[in-house]
Amino acid sequence: MLELAIQDNRHFLVSDAEIKRPGRSYSVETLRYFRAAFPVADPFFIMGMDAFAEIDTWKNYRDLFPLCNFVVMTRPGYSVPPTEQIIPRTMAGEFSFSPEEKRYRHASGSSVFIADIPGLAISAREIRSRVAQGHSFTYLVPKAVEEYILQHKLYHNPDSSS
Repeated sequence: MLELAIQDNRHFLVSDAEIKRPGRSYSVETLRYFRAAFPVADPFFIMGMDAFAEIDTWKNYRDLFPLCNFVVMTRPGYSVPPTEQIIPRTMAGEFSFSPEEKRYRHASGSSVFIADIPGLAISAREIRSRVAQGHSFTYLVPKAVEEYILQHKLYHNPDSSS
């Protein structure tokens, strides 16, 4: 489904590296893998503000910042906190902030960008729930993904009459 979702965007690439890696998969390992596989690429890790607020609980989180840039998106219910609270307090001294660019610059040269996005609450859980209940999920996923879900009868509730 991910391949269908990005098929018209040449700027994206789907990888099964994490699926093929045995055992648990950690973001820091995935980023190291992609840095080695694509040494001239300038990778961006896109995540929601809610996930970024907990990044200091991730395995080797300090090692993430030199490996990629981050795009941190606001989500419904998660407003942009005051400047000093976006970056983990334990790392605050490693970043400088540019208010005009809405960007934090890490000492390694990578950046953390804040992206304000519209307040449309879409989650994989909500989509699966809508499918299972027989409700429309048109426009919540690309058309090709919607067709794939319907064609393969994914997420349908076996107890429902639909």
